[in-house]
Amino acid sequence: MKDLYISIMLFVFFFGFSIASGQDFMETSKPNVPAERREMLERIFSLTYEGLDAVQLNNAIGILEESLKRSDHKYDRYINTFHLTFFYAQAKDYEKCLNLLIAGQEEGFFFPAITGSRIWPEYLNELQKLERFNTWFQENERRRTQARENATAEYFVQTPSGYTKEKTYPLLIVFHGGIDSNINSYIKWQSPRLQSECIVAYLQGNVIHGSFHRSMGSKQEALAKQVYQQITQKYSVDPNRVMVGGASAGGMISATIAQDATIPVTGAILAFPGPPPGLTEVKLRQAAERGLRVALLTGELDGAIKIQKELGVLFDKAGVPNRFVVFPGIGHQYPEDFAAQIDISLKYIWNK
Repeated sequence: MKDLYISIMLFVFFFGFSIASGQDFMETSKPNVPAERREMLERIFSLTYEGLDAVQLNNAIGILEESLKRSDHKYDRYINTFHLTFFYAQAKDYEKCLNLLIAGQEEGFFFPAITGSRIWPEYLNELQKLERFNTWFQENERRRTQARENATAEYFVQTPSGYTKEKTYPLLIVFHGGIDSNINSYIKWQSPRLQSECIVAYLQGNVIHGSFHRSMGSKQEALAKQVYQQITQKYSVDPNRVMVGGASAGGMISATIAQDATIPVTGAILAFPGPPPGLTEVKLRQAAERGLRVALLTGELDGAIKIQKELGVLFDKAGVPNRFVVFPGIGHQYPEDFAAQIDISLKYIWNK
């Protein structure tokens, strides 16, 4: 969902790296997302609300409303509800937008919402004019503040089919985008080779913005190191085939960790990454000498495409082997064949 991804990236730029509350983390159970749920969630994320005529907008709203009626899982209902608010706002049906947020609150949800000098989502400008907004917003803030009090970073692990401790496996640690969740990473970061050959750890941060919306906080590298140490103690990891990956801000974090050798990374898959601070030719040359190989996947319409191309040039100058792919007709979003692109990237990184 290109426009919502961009909106969230702007939000995380201003608010996403604040109020990190320490380096506690915990392993949680892998979620159960069968094929029918995955299909429904993929359909939700594929819808865009900008640039639609009235008929197209109404059709998209109808799809989301029907999905919400059929959904009975908390994560699905939360994501569906939040996405649908943007469509109602685009249709200028602000009463229905607020009613939906209130209904979500009655289900126990709270949502990313900032007022003041920088408002996000932008439709809050209109919702603030409605009678019941303040009551909803105050309760939303109360729940979010309460959730942040003892929040910890979390991860869960997917082991490959036939996993046994008698052999070692490649490890991929996936970082979610700016304001996102490891459940969404789990849905998107799947491929035949990941499922059959790799241990995959899906990490999410401790900075809570909504019931299922988090950002990584300001201590990502220290957190990655601690999680890596715990994973290697509990799972049978091949230390010579450790990779990091992520989309958007998650790709930015992955690039930094790969350069700085926070953990012994030999491969990175960067999906439409944000601009990584602190990358230098000298440090990347050292990473290349350690065997780092990178895949960078982005869309030709991505707002960060200029910086991403500059990053590709920097990889070339530093001697970091890299697979740089620009997909036509898309922006800050996953390509339709992302699963295939993961496997092609794994083949490139492992050179086999």
